[in-house]
Amino acid sequence: MLRNRHDDLLYSHKIQLMKSGFSLIAIIFSITGCTSEPIEYRTSGEITFHSESLWYWEYRGEPVLLLGGSYEDNMYQFPNWYYGHNDPELSSGMTDMTLEEHLDKMVEVGANFIRASMSSRNHGNRFPYKKIKGIPGDNYNETDIYDLNQWDEEWENRLDLFLRLAYDRGIIVSLELFDRFDLFLSEAQTDGRNFRGNRNTGWMHHPWNPERNNNYTVTSSGLPGGSIDDMGYDHELYYCVPALEDHEKSPEPIVLETLQKYVDKVLSYTLEYENIIYIIENESYQPLEFGRYWVDYVREKAARKNKKIYVTNMIGQPEHDDERQQYIRRDQAFDFYDFSQNNHVSGQEHYDNIIAVRADIARQTQKGIKPVNFVKIYGSAQQGTLQEAKERFWRSIFAGAASVRFHRPGYGAYHWGIGLNADAQSQIRSARMLADEMNIFRSEPDNSLLNERSDNEAYCLAEPGRQYAVYFTDGGTVHLNMNGFSGEFIMRWLDIDQSIWIETTTISGGVSKVLTPPSSGQWVALIKRPG
Repeated sequence: MLRNRHDDLLYSHKIQLMKSGFSLIAIIFSITGCTSEPIEYRTSGEITFHSESLWYWEYRGEPVLLLGGSYEDNMYQFPNWYYGHNDPELSSGMTDMTLEEHLDKMVEVGANFIRASMSSRNHGNRFPYKKIKGIPGDNYNETDIYDLNQWDEEWENRLDLFLRLAYDRGIIVSLELFDRFDLFLSEAQTDGRNFRGNRNTGWMHHPWNPERNNNYTVTSSGLPGGSIDDMGYDHELYYCVPALEDHEKSPEPIVLETLQKYVDKVLSYTLEYENIIYIIENESYQPLEFGRYWVDYVREKAARKNKKIYVTNMIGQPEHDDERQQYIRRDQAFDFYDFSQNNHVSGQEHYDNIIAVRADIARQTQKGIKPVNFVKIYGSAQQGTLQEAKERFWRSIFAGAASVRFHRPGYGAYHWGIGLNADAQSQIRSARMLADEMNIFRSEPDNSLLNERSDNEAYCLAEPGRQYAVYFTDGGTVHLNMNGFSGEFIMRWLDIDQSIWIETTTISGGVSKVLTPPSSGQWVALIKRPG
């Protein structure tokens, strides 16, 4: 039986005790009308930037490499069939694990990073609002009417349970407040309910649609009814923020008030926890002013509760030199940079783009560098093959990524990622094995140390003279430059797909070392000083 957080006093006290620590003073200025009074933050034990390298995160006082993979994006709603719908086909191709079993499996293989899009578009999901007309629990019935002033108890219980289970396991949650895929045409009736890709229940069933609530109408809200088939690119809802109030598509104030209440409700749960980072939108193609407003809004709400949080927005355009991508990574309002859309790109270009954005952040950012996250590693049947998914995962790590997570699978031909399947588990397990043996946080991407290298053959992460790791995508031979650093080193090979270390040997530094993996396939050579 799920417990309501307000009844769980012991758990609440536990959370408060773990938030003790030193304080610092910060002043918040924002376009939301936030006050400029000094805010006292608690920071000890919370997710924060690594004190020695701002490219990485730190949690509970220790640097962390964030690794993940999951079967769904909106994991607080997972698994949908576990919550009582009566269509067994909805679980086809997925997993029979419960949420708790899924999180336990993540921990078992070394994962500590999960995505939580606050989407409710999949069948079996619950919307945040109480349904006052329609079939209980169903979110695609055309007679559904919701009351936007009342919250759905089951939706709250799911969110509460997910956050609690993730926190107890030390899993960092990347939480997205808005998802454009909630807001356009449903094809559920024509494509069948097994189609759980981009188009599902959609705007025609969403409580914010004026035809689906008893709080406002098309006229009083300025929002459209019916269905929308624009992929969520230019919805009136995104013009509700003050900076766009004079735009021709700007809706009435009640829309912004509705979204504020929704965000406040989500924050009433999430701000109790110290393991959450925030993304405003999934793949934003919307006006930049929308995301900017909510960055300031949630940060100010957190500050009022004595919390320091980390917030960004995720841009939809995949090109690394796109103006919108540059805006997010350069503007200090965005605490970190999620570059998931780079995972539409393959091979050497994929790696080079990450190096380019790191250089741009270091060059353009006045107040310091910021972590580069990848909450979605694409590749399966869509946006690349299984092999490409694996390579993107490892190339990102070797390019200095702070987080990598395999994107969810889908249904039928619509598999966008490998989730937490057996292949994902082996990749995560091996990456954790490497991170346990190498101080990644003191290393830098440096392919200049590799000679006789072909494009996409091998990648180097190194702290020269102390430790070197070389990732091979599929066998090959390269020369590692160790000139100037004499003495003994220990070399081991990591068989990535099998998650085993083999062939430990002692080598001499001071020269160029020829590296050839024991066989084809993915390998990492780890070379370290003894001790």
